Amino acid sequence: MFYSINPRTRLNFLLNHYSPNNGYITPTMGRRVIQDMTNLYGINADYQQVWRNLETNCALQNGFVPQEAFTNYFINHPAYSAAFYNGVQVPIPPPSPQL
Repeated sequence: MFYSINPRTRLNFLLNHYSPNNGYITPTMGRRVIQDMTNLYGINADYQQVWRNLETNCALQNGFVPQEAFTNYFINHPAYSAAFYNGVQVPIPPPSPQL
């Protein structure tokens, strides 16, 4: 279903759906999304390092990162961007044995 939807739209949908902070990402929400994407796409990234990078390069609002800056970070990050555009390869389990 998501194959025809661009990565920016997918990520913004996720953030809008699960983050009630009017366009800003809390550190807790950021940790959850970063760790989930890191695990899903198999990317070696440290949440604290990613969040520090976002804090350093974004105009924070009461400790929150603007959602647009958060989205842009991942869309422009080489490893995440490649994963977004190449998709996730999920292995299909072997068929159940016939008894």
